[in-house]
Amino acid sequence: MAELLKEVHSIKFAISWSGACHDGIGVFKGWFDEYYQEALENGYAKIPMFWREDLLLSKKWFDDIRDTTPMMGLRMYEGPILAIAGDKDELVPYYHAKEIVENSKNENSKTVIVKNSNHTFNVLMPNESKANDVIEQTIQWINKVLMMNT
Repeated sequence: MAELLKEVHSIKFAISWSGACHDGIGVFKGWFDEYYQEALENGYAKIPMFWREDLLLSKKWFDDIRDTTPMMGLRMYEGPILAIAGDKDELVPYYHAKEIVENSKNENSKTVIVKNSNHTFNVLMPNESKANDVIEQTIQWINKVLMMNT
């Protein structure tokens, strides 16, 4: 998302659900430490995921991530940003949502931390999904932003 924001200035607002946003390796440091050598040797790395099929990430993916500057994009972007994350997210810690908003210029940017929620807002956990809450909060925020711009 943030890489795009530094190039496309017509975007009126942005939303991040469980987003990772650091220049360079950032939140992916663990994957670089554990899997980059495999990607160098094989052209890709196979990363096991407990909730889906394994990720196959190319060496190019690792190199592209290393060379990204999304925080620069956030600092250049003038529109509001909504960043939502789960407080139990083990893949992308919730504080990344706070960092996204802290780097926003817009006073209408907002962080929402969903309690007792993982990276996918518990959608794979019967009777514990927070997805509807996240969608509802997102819709409310979008409506508020749209009303301010009319």
